[in-house]
Amino acid sequence: MIRRQLRWVVQELDYLEFNELVRNRLLYQEAVRNGHQVSLDEAHRIQEERDDLWKSMLGSADEPERYQQYLKLEKEIYGYRSRENWQKSGLPQIAESESILGLKQQFNVKLSLQYPDVQGRDFLLLSENAWEDYTEYLLRQADIEIRKGGFELEFFGEEWPHGRLDLSGK
Repeated sequence: MIRRQLRWVVQELDYLEFNELVRNRLLYQEAVRNGHQVSLDEAHRIQEERDDLWKSMLGSADEPERYQQYLKLEKEIYGYRSRENWQKSGLPQIAESESILGLKQQFNVKLSLQYPDVQGRDFLLLSENAWEDYTEYLLRQADIEIRKGGFELEFFGEEWPHGRLDLSGK
């Protein structure tokens, strides 16, 4: 019984990861199409900013051993020979996620202009739901062919009635 439940959980995770992967790839393509592509150099700069933040959170210059413990643990977890190799391996994911973030920010700008009286938490709820609806609109328009059996795209939101948006920031 437990084995069967675990197998279902793993299959469900694979299914959710598949849907998230497809959405991210599609949103990245849309971000690039709208001029929000983040280069690997920019991703490296963002990564360095995050590292500086981690360093400040993990301890001051008076506590270098705490930061070294963090680096050692990081190496054990991710299995890279050096921190530089680990950092380089993550740059494409950072570039992709930051590109999507730029697209989403522009989406929120357009949405805020359309709904100027919606503020704060209400706007956050509106924007998250609208972003999901727009993402699913793009999925439907993409006409994606799934070649591996057992996977399908799942739709959670409402129909997006506004068509494709110009999110280029112009």
